[in-house]
Amino acid sequence: VRIAGPHVIGRTFPLVVANIIAPVLIKIAPSLSTACDQELILSGLLKKQEEAVRHAYSSFEVMERHTRNDWVILYLRTLK
Repeated sequence: VRIAGPHVIGRTFPLVVANIIAPVLIKIAPSLSTACDQELILSGLLKKQEEAVRHAYSSFEVMERHTRNDWVILYLRTLK
């Protein structure tokens, strides 16, 4: 797996969606945060991992949060 940010792709995106397990979401937070210039949807995280994921994406505010059983989906908007 290769992670590339906008410096490789050459642009940013108004919406980025990532359905990846929490440890990976945290690891790629700098790249995703840079690639996304408006809205970000994160899923694939458990309730017990939510705080760590939200911390990794602290340049975004939570607009919506949805849960199903132990799973969480976060709809974020950039604070930039």
